[in-house]
Amino acid sequence: MNVGIDIVEIERIKNLYEKFGERFLKRVFTDNEINYCFSRKNVFHSLAGRFAIKEAVLKALGIGMTSGFSFKDIEVINVNKGKPVVILNGKLKELLNNREIEISISHSEHYAVGICIIWYNLNNKK
Repeated sequence: MNVGIDIVEIERIKNLYEKFGERFLKRVFTDNEINYCFSRKNVFHSLAGRFAIKEAVLKALGIGMTSGFSFKDIEVINVNKGKPVVILNGKLKELLNNREIEISISHSEHYAVGICIIWYNLNNKK
């Protein structure tokens, strides 16, 4: 099992959006993520939570962005009454073949946090 966690200042995400606009969004988030976040009352809370999860996944894997992966290779969607789940694309999907990923997102007024657990041996998962 590997664990990754990240915390993001919501204001930082808002500032990046105000400075770079669509260019920032399209570099980091999938179209599904952008549409979902902008449908929410607290847009920047939702964007920051997804950003934190993407960082947490990379930390759990022990890799960084210089490893040839993109933030868009990690997509966060909501299922079953809003539960967030990760969908992997590209090389990350191949790298994590048959491994279960659990995530959780939370935020306060100023911060968003994401945690990721990657189960490597599903037969011995506890």
